[in-house]
Parts: sequence; structure tokens; C-alpha cells
Amino acid sequence: MATTVAPSDLKPERIDTYKNWQAEQQIPVVRGFFVEDVNTLPLEYWDLKGVPCSMVVLDGTGGTNDAYVCEIPAGGKTKPQKHMYEEMVYVAKGYGATSVWQRDGKKHTFEWGPGSMFAMPLNADYQHFNASGSEAARYFAVTNSCFIMNLFHNVDFVAEKSRPASIGVRDQRFIC
Repeated sequence: MATTVAPSDLKPERIDTYKNWQAEQQIPVVRGFFVEDVNTLPLEYWDLKGVPCSMVVLDGTGGTNDAYVCEIPAGGKTKPQKHMYEEMVYVAKGYGATSVWQRDGKKHTFEWGPGSMFAMPLNADYQHFNASGSEAARYFAVTNSCFIMNLFHNVDFVAEKSRPASIGVRDQRFIC
């Protein structure tokens, strides 16, 4: 026997790949309309970055962007990264350098300090370094990873763990 289904019952269940991934990271998540001071946010070691971090999800972003705060210990560095989402970095404190490279190209390194702002090139390898042997460096990064993860529904693909090298931005040039 056939049953009648209301149109609202036909709506597919929303899969939030980003939210599931975020819960797996086991670091603090700060929510709200603003962050008063990124230098005072609680941080915990994040295996993905290799340094203490905290995620920031601001109300009103509509799932189009998110953020995180990382603190690189004195003399430390983050793990190398590569992903296909955009990332804009603001340095809150400390001095350091970032190396950026394509798999088939040479490394380009630039220095940064408090107040510096820069974007990580899409689909490029990069790594941040703290230049101080005595003070931590802290940065705030805004990304669109939540949008991209929910677009592809495959975290490994977004982080290039299961993506062929030929897919993505090719022959990108850097000016440093």
C-alpha cells in the first residue's frame, strides 16, 4: 500500500562534513559574535598543525568561513600544510617566517611580525616558523575550509591526502 509523503519529508538530511571533522580535532572551539583578544584564547595541541591551537566559529558567518588561532612555541614550527581552501593569516604577536612551495618548484620564504597579514596560496605547500628562541608567536587565520569541506564532503581530498597531484592550481607563481 502506498503512503502519502509531505514535501517537507522529502528534504534530504544535511551532512555537515566540516562539523564532523571539527569535532574530531579535539581542540577548543570558541563561538560567538566576536573574539575580544586572540592572545588570550585557550589553546590545546592540534595534531594537524603540530602546535597549540583553538578554532573560532563566529555567529553570522553562515558556514562560509571559519577561523583558528595557533601559537608557535619559541624556536618552533608548524607541520607542513597543503589544502585547497583559502586562508588569510594575521600575526597577533611574535616574529617568524613562512616558506611556501609547489611540489615541482623552489621554496619562497618571507618574514612576518606583529600586525602582518598575508594569504596562503591556494593548493601550495607551506610551513610557519617562529624566529624567536624566547617568545611564542601567535596568529589568527580565517579560512573557507567549512565551505570547501561541505562542498566536496571529503576531508582527505580537501587536504590532498587522496587527491592526484594533477588536480588543483597549476604553475602558480609567487612574489615574495
